[in-house]
Amino acid sequence: MAPEVMEGHDYSYPADVYSWAMLFFFIVTNEKPFSDLKTAWAVTSQVCTGHRPSVPSSVPGDLASLMKQAWDHSPEKRPDFTTIH
Repeated sequence: MAPEVMEGHDYSYPADVYSWAMLFFFIVTNEKPFSDLKTAWAVTSQVCTGHRPSVPSSVPGDLASLMKQAWDHSPEKRPDFTTIH
């Protein structure tokens, strides 16, 4: 879930982009984001303070960059789905 949604704002296309990037991370790395955190509260706290998963070096640079852009804390700085496509 995007940080702005966790902070009480409505869902939006940029929030969907953030969520897509988390799913994409899981698919590409076969790693569960935030698997080291034991509670939903811990995940929420980390996401809202800017923590993001580390993208392994095995992920190609352009894909890693795309994920990081899609995880930007500011929704307006995230790429849209047309750009992602």
